[in-house]
Amino acid sequence: MNLSSILLNEGYLDNLAVKLSKKFPHLKFYVKFGERIDVKGSQQDMADFGNKYHGQVLGDYEVFHTDDDDQGEIVRIIKRD
Repeated sequence: MNLSSILLNEGYLDNLAVKLSKKFPHLKFYVKFGERIDVKGSQQDMADFGNKYHGQVLGDYEVFHTDDDDQGEIVRIIKRD
């Protein structure tokens, strides 16, 4: 991955996080490492969002959701392979 694609991904993710924050004000969307978006909120809100949108494709990214026994709900928007 070259520097321009990193900057492009970061700009895309930042823009996506802002748009999602407006559409889902009860959740927080944090860009992490310039590679993914971590979704934060109540366990119920994260479960509802994750169950509804798991697997949905957003450009080169997709919504990932799992319920971890130790950490609870985990929802991220990650780069597709």
